[in-house]
Amino acid sequence: MATTDALTLNELLSKSLGDWIALPTSANIAVNTTIRAEGLNQYDGGRDDYFTDWWLYITDKGNAGVDRRIRNYYTSNATCNVFGAALSADAAVNANIRVHRYSYSQKQVAINTAIKDIYPILHRRLDLLELRSGDILPNSHFRDWAVSTVPDKWALGGVTAAANTSGGFYWGGSKSVKIIPVVANDYLYCSHVQYPRLLDLSGKSVSFRAVAQANTANTPMLRIFTANVSGATQTLDSVTTDLANNATLITLTDQTLHGDLVNVSFMLVSKIAASHTFFDNVRVTGLQTQEYLLPTEFKHGGLSRVYIQSDGDCNTIFPRAWDEIIGWQVMDDGTDKYLRLPSVYSNDRYLRLVGLAPLETVSAGADTISLGAPDTDLLIALAKYKLYQITGEPASAHDDSRFMTKEGKAYMEYQQLLPRLRMGVPSRVMQIPPVRG
Repeated sequence: MATTDALTLNELLSKSLGDWIALPTSANIAVNTTIRAEGLNQYDGGRDDYFTDWWLYITDKGNAGVDRRIRNYYTSNATCNVFGAALSADAAVNANIRVHRYSYSQKQVAINTAIKDIYPILHRRLDLLELRSGDILPNSHFRDWAVSTVPDKWALGGVTAAANTSGGFYWGGSKSVKIIPVVANDYLYCSHVQYPRLLDLSGKSVSFRAVAQANTANTPMLRIFTANVSGATQTLDSVTTDLANNATLITLTDQTLHGDLVNVSFMLVSKIAASHTFFDNVRVTGLQTQEYLLPTEFKHGGLSRVYIQSDGDCNTIFPRAWDEIIGWQVMDDGTDKYLRLPSVYSNDRYLRLVGLAPLETVSAGADTISLGAPDTDLLIALAKYKLYQITGEPASAHDDSRFMTKEGKAYMEYQQLLPRLRMGVPSRVMQIPPVRG
């Protein structure tokens, strides 16, 4: 899939505006507010203050990401004095800078506004293997991380956690979770607090499974903890053995939970302090469920088709046979969206979700969106129009007319590109309810 980073998007917008000067500095940036770049002399016409009130953005080295307005410019030594606090000392010569009439930050706002407004004309295609039939756990392939320190709908029990996207350390889906305990038997867990629906397992016989790989043998363990209204508790642990640096299916099967539960937790335990363990393909079965928490992309995107694995089970690395499900619905509780299937299916089969989602927004220069040329041309055309809208200020009738002409030309450019670069959307089967006699 083609991607484009935020720095490149900003460059494309700058060039489309005729607002592009990029060059290296000529001296180390010191702890002050001056930046010297001899290459500016070729643009300044020999005039002091030529770049006064322009914007200067530093793309790399010790001050990467700094965006400042220029207070004064001196042609004799090609030096800009910028507003704001003193910059950080930069030991590296030739930090790269960009000098613009419109600030980098304004352009970034325009780009993100265009990304949001252009959906579904431009979008990301989704074809996800994240859900398993019969699994009640949320985000159990660890796809969704609203914060970088813990997966959504999970919590830390002494470990540090991080998303892993390195091949060979996830099994199905596109991520796993890497946990490191501070002391032995620390854990990552999902309980009724993070996901109240787990209390529906009260009195059920459940099976808890996960694929794990640790750098020390016999480190990963699964644990179920419960408590009921009478105060009775259960602590159920897996006893699967495993080798170091080998992926192993860890199992804790056919465990009958107490009835009248008020507390239930499913824990991914690391039994050895400081050892790291990758967990993925985690699931809990035992409830005849028809509803599944959808990945967060579908909160703002659209689900078009749903398939169920028709050959093998979710331990298959690359399922190849699928049956389409007809009659599914998307349920919205105001916070999350759920897929509701028309009936109960046998456990441990992948559900394949096909649809689309908005493009990613960007913040840091290295952030990327799932879009490449020539589709970026359409996004940049709309971003140019949005920039003129964002930066428009009260002006005289003459200036206002000129500004609206630029805005109109930008929108015309977008409309001209639209027929050629508009993306198609996945077809969707009509969800016709069954006829009841």
